[in-house]
Amino acid sequence: MINIRNKQQYSEVRLFDPLTQSILIHSDLVDPLKIHGFFACLGGVQFVLYHQLQLMLSIGGTNHVFDDLSVSTNTVSRNVTQGQINLVRHIKIEGHNKIVFETDYDEISPMFEWDTTPFIEAEHFDFGLFLENLSKDNERCERLSAIWS
Repeated sequence: MINIRNKQQYSEVRLFDPLTQSILIHSDLVDPLKIHGFFACLGGVQFVLYHQLQLMLSIGGTNHVFDDLSVSTNTVSRNVTQGQINLVRHIKIEGHNKIVFETDYDEISPMFEWDTTPFIEAEHFDFGLFLENLSKDNERCERLSAIWS
C-alpha cells in the first residue's frame, strides 16, 4: 500500500494498492515524507502518479511507465453564457506512438490578481498541467522519484 495525496485537495491522503488499482479511504494524518504519489480525477477518470521502482501513472486502473509517456494539454473555450467564459482543458497522453488516453476536463479558474500566494502556479491546482510539465522535465522526474523511493 502506498500513501498518495489528492492533488486537487491537499489535505486528503489515501492508500493506493498498485496491484488492485484500489484507492482506499485513509483519514489519518500522514508525515509528508511518507507520501509516495498523487491522485486526481480528470474528466471522470481516476489518475494516480506514484513510484514503484520507477514513476508510474495509473489511468482509470491501467498502469503505464511514466517515462514512456508524452503528455500535452491545451485550453479551449466551450461556452460563453451571460458574459462568462467556461473553459475546458484538453489532455492527450501518448505512449509508443499511439494515444493512450484523451479527454476534456473543467479547467481550474485562473488565479486572481489579489491572490496572496503568488508563488503558487496553475499546475498546483491542475493535475493535467502538472503531468504535462513533469513529462517534459527529466530532472524533475528524477527528483520526484528520489523523494518517493
